Parts: sequence; structure tokens; C-alpha cells
Amino acid sequence: MSTPILIVDDDPKILEVVGVSLERRGYDVRTARSGREALRRAAETPPDLVILDLGLPDMNGMQVLARVREGGNPPVLFLSAETDVGVRLEALSRGAEDFLVKPISLEELHAKITGCLKRHARLRSLGERNQVLEAELEKGAEKAAREFKRHLLSMRTLLSMSHDLNRAMQSDELVKVASLTLLGELKVSSMALFGVERENAPDFRLLGVKGFDAKRFDGMTVARTSPFTEMLAQETHAVRIARNSDQRWVKNLPDLRLAVFEYATPIMVRGKMKGVIFTGPKLTGDDYSEYELDIITIIANSVGIGMQNASLITQLQTTYVSTLRSLISIIEAKDPYTKGHTERVASYSVALATRMGLTGGDIKRIMFAALMHDIGKMGVLDEIVNKPGALTEAEWELMRAHPVVGAGIVEKMEFLTGTADIVRHHHESWNGKGYPDGLRGEDIPLGARIVTVADSFDAMTTDRPYRKALTFDEAIERLEGSAGVQFDAELVKVFVKYIREKERAEAAVCED
Repeated sequence: MSTPILIVDDDPKILEVVGVSLERRGYDVRTARSGREALRRAAETPPDLVILDLGLPDMNGMQVLARVREGGNPPVLFLSAETDVGVRLEALSRGAEDFLVKPISLEELHAKITGCLKRHARLRSLGERNQVLEAELEKGAEKAAREFKRHLLSMRTLLSMSHDLNRAMQSDELVKVASLTLLGELKVSSMALFGVERENAPDFRLLGVKGFDAKRFDGMTVARTSPFTEMLAQETHAVRIARNSDQRWVKNLPDLRLAVFEYATPIMVRGKMKGVIFTGPKLTGDDYSEYELDIITIIANSVGIGMQNASLITQLQTTYVSTLRSLISIIEAKDPYTKGHTERVASYSVALATRMGLTGGDIKRIMFAALMHDIGKMGVLDEIVNKPGALTEAEWELMRAHPVVGAGIVEKMEFLTGTADIVRHHHESWNGKGYPDGLRGEDIPLGARIVTVADSFDAMTTDRPYRKALTFDEAIERLEGSAGVQFDAELVKVFVKYIREKERAEAAVCED
């Protein structure tokens, strides 16, 4: 049976685009353009998940959230153009699972939906077990039940948070996962995360802040060796810094701006301090319980593991990139006309992926795939690659095989996991007339569509054995003329805007 999802938005285009995308992934999609219509549809067919806009013609999204939670209490993802931090915190404090800011890529939205449904399934299971515990409480097993409920909450927190933190590859991912748990689970009003990105760095740098405007903490660092950090390193748990009878905590604060926070928790890895999490008062105004302080300490420990993993991954990737550059030099040695082509395609691809809203691991996979997109040409004879005239049909067959050969090469390299599909399909066309598999439209992986645009533009503006390079404007005209035919039209639009801005910036530098 398909998972029912209710999409609530007064913009029919959003309903159509998101709805069609979800239906293609097998979800049972219902839509509503107003709050009242949403409540009626939710009553008729209780959804497993609600995607909700904040601004509706008849009701505020917060009101719809409250009414929905009174019913079957499905998880609610806000999808809105609202960027105010206070509004987003209010939504989380009222029980929203997440607050996504438009515009957002469909790939990222799908990932959020999948993660949300998995978490809610775990919570339902935990809720069922919790009902059993409540029955035990009524029978007199109060002490045992309370202890087990404590373990249930720990398990829920650790399952959904520790796993994500341990896999985090960048500081923004660490901040995001930690803050969602603190703000959403414990109803913390604010938090700031300080840590090191280089092992020998003298200070803990501000990696992220939630609940306050980040500009408030511009330039702030916490010295790794100071009275405050030395005191904190002796602790193994969250320490109250506000209203503490021991005035040394406030007196030794690295910066008075940190006095807005209530607790400081050391991030420890193998006995060494790697950072600090500062947390503000609870949104409810209540004091933290001992158990909640234990959870904050668990989060700090998980952040430390994530930092350690991220550092190891960075070291590995430095080695990987060195290996890639060696492979690239082999490719470009076969075709002197393409010297620098691979690096430019990677640069264009990363810029385009970033402007399409992709982040973190997705961008790195696209970058690595762009660097390796022509690796399959190692299997093509030099005289074919560098032939100044037209290729014969047999030669074309060999040349058209290079994406398949390249995909076969990269899929055997563990550090290039997730790049094989991009390499294989970077010569597919939007209209289905590309190669090797004749994929069309959104069936072509997004990463491959991005590399296709970047690769084609650089090829157009570079001299080749069989033709001279096009001018910048000629290449732009060729791209736009093939939008919706060879290329994804939306990607062309975004890329053209980016490349024109880049050209103007470079021209301004030259004039200076």
C-alpha cells in the first residue's frame, strides 16, 4: 500500500511539481490549496506525512499544524519561503519535524521525506512500546517503567542523531544535526558550536549558531588554552555557566557575548577537548533536568566523533584528489587540446550544483565525477581522440563507448562511490537522443545533467582538432538554443546567469 502524503500550498505550481515528483516515487499524493481543505482531506484520509506552506489564504500554517497534531499527529515538514529564524524556531517548538526554505531541490526534498518517514516509523514503534510501559506503571512497576522510558528516549535520540553525526563530513552538517536535536527534541532556545577544523589550530572556531543572528558572534573564537577551557576540560558533562555559584565560570568566559547561554558542554575525543557546545535556556522557561543534561552530553560526544571522522575523511580525500590529478594528467596527455578541460568542467559543475541548492556529499560526488568524466578515453586510440577530420562510424562507436568504460573504471574505486552513474550518463540528452542508454528528461541523474552542461560549454569554448573554439556569446547562444532538447532547460538558465556573472567579475578585475 502506498504511503499517503498531503501537500498543502496555495501555489498550484508547487503542488504540481512536488506532487508529480512524489507520485513517480510511489507515494499516494493528496493536495490542498487552503487550510480548511487540508484539514478536510486529512480527516478523510489520514496522511503519513504533511508538507505544509506557512502562508495560506484562510489560515496560518501554525494553526494548521496545531489542528493536524490534534488528529492522527503525522509528521509535518514546513516548506516555505520564510527565512526568519524566530518563525522557524517557533515551528520546531510547536512540533514540526523540519522547516525547509524554498527554493529546495527535489532530490533534497525526497531525502528529507525519506528520513522523516523512517524516524516517524521508529517513533511509532517506540510509542507502542511506551503504551505497554504505561500499563506496567498502573500495575505498580513504576520504577522499572520509568527507567525503561529513559532508555527509550535515549535510543530514539541516539538512533536519529548519533548515526547522522557520525556520518557528517562537514561542519555545517554537524551544526545542523546537533541543533535539530537540541532545538526540536529538548526545546532549547539557542545554541552555538565551536570546534577545530585543523588539528593544530590555536583556537576553537565558531562552526555555527542557532537561535541568534550569526552576525552577533562575528569573529568570535575560543582559545584552546585558557582558564575557561582548562576548567571545562576537567568536566565530563554539561556545566551551568549562568547563575552558577562558582563565579569563575562567568569571570573566565572567553567573550562576554557568550553570557547569553546557560550551559557549556565540552566536546571530548580520547581525553582531548575538541570544542564546546553552548546552549541557551529552554523555550518553556523550565530548568533542565539531569536527564536532559545527560542528553546534551551525549550529543557533544557524538559531535566529537563526527569531527574526528570528518578529519579522517578530509585526510583521505586529500590523497584521493592527488590520485585523481594523476589520472587526469594521463587523460589530458592523450589530447593536448583538452589541457585544463577537466579542472574547468569540475569547477563549473560545482558552481552549478551549488546554485541548484545541492550541498555537502552531493556536491563532492559531482566534483569527483566531473574530474573523471573522460577517464574512459584511456581506452580509445590516440589517433581517434586527436583526429582532425570526421570520424568513421566504427571510430564513433569506439568514442561513444568511453562513458561506459569510464563508469566501469570508477565503480571499482571505493572512494568514488556514487559517481559511476554520472560518468556513464554525461552524454545523455534531455530529448532521449544521447548515449549510451538513451535516457530522457529527469530519468537522467541530476549530477549527469549538471556535468553535461559544464562539459559542453567548456568544449564549445576550447579549440579542438576538428574546429576552432566558439566565442563566449556564441557558446551561450548554442547552450540556450539546445535547452530542453539536449540540455535540462532549468540548468541552462542557472548556468548562463552564473557564467555571465563570472565573466563580468573577471573583466572588472582585468580593467582594474
